Amino acid sequence: MLARQKIYLVLYLLGFILAIVLGLITSFKGDSHTPPAPYILELLILAIGLILFLIDMFITRPLNFKNLRVYVLGLGVNAALVAVIVFNA
Repeated sequence: MLARQKIYLVLYLLGFILAIVLGLITSFKGDSHTPPAPYILELLILAIGLILFLIDMFITRPLNFKNLRVYVLGLGVNAALVAVIVFNA
């Protein structure tokens, strides 16, 4: 695993843990017109992660699953948390 991939993995895990803690503190349910705070945080993490993924996809050669697995793991886990928040809200 490359150094930048380790940094990305730490950022994905930090965002995931922060969203869980924020959800436990503020609740995973939003008000009638306000989305839950963890949902907003996770969407931000997913947007940043998707941008980093696209940049790294064009830079990394050869393009294979081994080089991009940190994104698959990070984006997949954070997207699963968004799905849990949305379907439980």
